[in-house]
Amino acid sequence: VDAHALTEDQSYYDQYDDALRFGDGGVDDAEDADIIRHEYAHAIQYDQVDDWGVSDEGAAMGEGWGDFFAASFHAGDPAFDPLVGSWDAVSYSKARPPYLRRVDGDKVYPRDLRAEPHADGEIWSRFLWDLSGLVGKDDALRLAVEAHFLLAPTARFTHGANAVLVANVSLREGADDLAIRGLLDARGLVYTVPLANPPADDAFEENDDVDHGAPLAPGVVTGLVLADD
Repeated sequence: VDAHALTEDQSYYDQYDDALRFGDGGVDDAEDADIIRHEYAHAIQYDQVDDWGVSDEGAAMGEGWGDFFAASFHAGDPAFDPLVGSWDAVSYSKARPPYLRRVDGDKVYPRDLRAEPHADGEIWSRFLWDLSGLVGKDDALRLAVEAHFLLAPTARFTHGANAVLVANVSLREGADDLAIRGLLDARGLVYTVPLANPPADDAFEENDDVDHGAPLAPGVVTGLVLADD
């Protein structure tokens, strides 16, 4: 770790020499625990998946994970808990309280994609933030970390969503499966993993021949079950 590596307001994890480097522009980044934790979260993920974030969406998931990891240590002040980098942001943010980014925004995939990892990462961080509200911070952190082991450097949002659902089966026997899918749906994130505890039939039965076909609107349909031929 180099707490004063840069003169500009910039910090990063360097996968090539396994170093955290912090900048002194504005408020010294190494004075803000959120910035430290965000960069350390990158170190965790790169240690799990070499060359993480080859795709734009993978890079966004990495930034969202870093923001959620930082915010997951907050406790007790609703005004600050979902904010990341509030101390660092006093030199540039006009918000009150100031912040670099927040994990409780309303961005939805793919509507709000901007091809900028930090901005697009707010989709993923909001999902993880909501997940922590559903299952608790400790289990949300465990699920996120376990999911990383199931991903490749080229992973995209769908792979990340699938990995969280699979990790939830592994670590929590599929508890809250439908509710977690609801959180993914709320962010527009698509998944393809079967239900942890599928019902005997889905809502479209009887749907076995042309005379009983279920009308579907264009778009993504979730919760389908193949229960018979």
